[in-house]
Amino acid sequence: MSELESRQRRLRRWRHRNVVAPAVIAVAGILAGCTAGPSPLTVTAETSFDFADGMAADVMFWVPLDAPIEEMDLGASTVYACAPELTSWLTKNGTLITTPQAVLIRSSADKKLDVELRAQGSYRNADPGFVVQCGTPGITGGEGFEGELEWELALVRLADDGVEVLEATNEGPKPLQLAVDGAQPAGMLALVQGERAFEGQLVASTEGTQGVAVPLRGADEETTTDIYWPGIPPSGTLRVAIAADPYTDEIAFLCSAASQAAYAALRCEPNSGPVDEQIRAQAVRYRDNYDRVQERERLRTTEPQPTTAAESSTKLTRLDPWADPAMADKAVYGVADGCYRDAYRLDRVNCSASLTCYLNADESLGACYLIDSWEVFTIDGLRELPPAPDAEMDVEMLRLADGSVCRFSTGAGPNAPTGFHGWVGSCHDGADVLWAQHREEMPLDQMFLFEPKRPGGLLQIAAGPEGVKPTFYDVAEILY
Repeated sequence: MSELESRQRRLRRWRHRNVVAPAVIAVAGILAGCTAGPSPLTVTAETSFDFADGMAADVMFWVPLDAPIEEMDLGASTVYACAPELTSWLTKNGTLITTPQAVLIRSSADKKLDVELRAQGSYRNADPGFVVQCGTPGITGGEGFEGELEWELALVRLADDGVEVLEATNEGPKPLQLAVDGAQPAGMLALVQGERAFEGQLVASTEGTQGVAVPLRGADEETTTDIYWPGIPPSGTLRVAIAADPYTDEIAFLCSAASQAAYAALRCEPNSGPVDEQIRAQAVRYRDNYDRVQERERLRTTEPQPTTAAESSTKLTRLDPWADPAMADKAVYGVADGCYRDAYRLDRVNCSASLTCYLNADESLGACYLIDSWEVFTIDGLRELPPAPDAEMDVEMLRLADGSVCRFSTGAGPNAPTGFHGWVGSCHDGADVLWAQHREEMPLDQMFLFEPKRPGGLLQIAAGPEGVKPTFYDVAEILY
């Protein structure tokens, strides 16, 4: 074992207490007004971050998109820690994310007091950037006491309408009641989270007294009550980690544009050529993909979708199988593997066995259409692809004016009739072949779509049995 590996293992053993941090949640609040009496509370920061010998261990950094990624030096970083070269670059160009944090709350009162957390400051939309993990973010340190000190794991969510303090349970997050009882301090392991950027202070108070700003500790071991939070949405944030490929032991830059935390060595992408060059190339790629990720989230939430095709009355429908509550109650049908994200619609993936699946909110499951019904599949090994801003619409199915449905297929098939260039699927319960014809101008850039018979009419498709001149049918609806 090398000296570096030994040192990194010692760093991990030094951790007095570790709490693995999920990626992020939302926290915030508005100070509800001034309270009268002095506070009996004293709040201290107990966290210690590992930066021994210039290496960052078990922490996360926020890196803005305009950082000079091309200058980043990986050094001898491993799954356990970021090397001094990378730590130096992160410290210079990024911001240490001060979560999770160990905080002790003491009281000079001789009775039990309920503690309320509030936030005072300003909010804005999340700052453009991504998260870099050095090891597994956790909590180190904490003061020793005679007897047992209970530490409450608190999800502290910053949001415009107030701070939520929650505890994690098997049934999901539930409100947490914080209290301090006389001389016995209350320990809080705070996972500070939030979807929007925040600058201000987190304040602890009891009824009828003034608030006390909660101090947080940074990489330089100094404490501050002034909080900068970049805003990290639970979905659509780029997360990056250093990890080792389990098969080759090569170090890789592990990235995820999904909502899941990007800390799983099995998701490493193989490297070829100098490692530093590969690391930088992957970082730049994910930086460039940031706008696409945000676009995916926008499409999922507020933006209206196109409803008609240009110069026609054919309806366009954006498929959303998860809008049906029944999908959530369906048993998992199987596993969809070899999946990669659709270039046109980023909440859709194309997987092995010609499966096309629509991702649920946390991108762990896919709704995939099988013959005549939607089934739920577990998504295994989702791959990101480089941005494709001009990707054409990927159509899932067609509904014709006669009420029948056309579906798409790939592979070897029937011989195309004169004037057509191949087949793309079938219509009328498989009785007719859906034919494609390449032209300079094609509606929606689709080879199987043809202009309406009259301006503003329905788009058309050409279909018919093999060896027979195709018939043109009106398309009432395009589902994509």
